[in-house]
Amino acid sequence: MCRMFGVKGSGLLAVKLQEALIQAARRDVIDDNISHGDGWGGVWVSAFKLNYFRSGEPIFSSDDARGFFDPRVSQMAGLSHARKAAPNEPVRGAYDSHPFSAHLGDDLVFVTHNGWIDKRKLGLEGVDVSKINDTEAFCLLLEKLYSGGFTRTVENALSHVYEVGANIGALNLFFLRVTRGGDSEVYYYSDYGEKKDAYYRLYEWHQDGGGSAVMSSTVAYMAGLINIHSETLREDVRPAPKRKLTRLD
Repeated sequence: MCRMFGVKGSGLLAVKLQEALIQAARRDVIDDNISHGDGWGGVWVSAFKLNYFRSGEPIFSSDDARGFFDPRVSQMAGLSHARKAAPNEPVRGAYDSHPFSAHLGDDLVFVTHNGWIDKRKLGLEGVDVSKINDTEAFCLLLEKLYSGGFTRTVENALSHVYEVGANIGALNLFFLRVTRGGDSEVYYYSDYGEKKDAYYRLYEWHQDGGGSAVMSSTVAYMAGLINIHSETLREDVRPAPKRKLTRLD
């Protein structure tokens, strides 16, 4: 169980959502007021900079968290994630914090995840999956199944997770794709059951000319975009679609 967001727009938008993530991780009002304190991390890229950071500290007590995104940047793409480790998943500080990365041809892809994947079922030959967490295992699966394109590779990896029965309850994934030429895109995929619909539901926020974002429910709540009953409070906010790999425009 984790909280996270993806953003494509200004640094100011990212700073606003980072503050909402910090508050959501400190006290998750949509999930029994638990805290997400098993580390945090983020990545963002602009025309001239790629900033990638992972920490074992809780995001709400990290001196680096509020200054991670640069409000002076006019156009960037990024991800941020606060971790609550799934049962029996390793917690070894920054090593197990998100985002993880994968090389898919000429693309560098960063991945954050909220859910639980049975890494033992993924068929990663030669990998001792007991020593890595499930999101890192999914990144290795992406590299194993690379088929010449980002979208096809991710869809093949998702299909494999379902085919081998490795999805345990929820599968919310954010991707930051950075090409060798410097272009960047944010994608997401969301799937979850009805049992914790309010918790796992994602929300898109499309500002008129000001960028767009996708985020976990409590981040949306802390940003003032939804109420405690999961009702949207603005016309430019909507629940994200399920079981569809979607690019953030």
